Amino acid sequence: MKGGFLQPTSDPLPANHGYKKIGILSGLGGEIFTYHFFIPQAASSYLEFVEQMREVEAALQTTFQ
Repeated sequence: MKGGFLQPTSDPLPANHGYKKIGILSGLGGEIFTYHFFIPQAASSYLEFVEQMREVEAALQTTFQ
């Protein structure tokens, strides 16, 4: 069993993105985690932003499959 927090970030450093275990769920033996995902900041248009967010979303889905 897992429980977690999805947290957007504007931090451009990939080392600060992704899955990080932060503890154990007391009494249940499950894991609690945080997942930081990047929100693009330098898109030149809305369409470019949408495309960049689709890439972020695909990476997020891959992580939790």
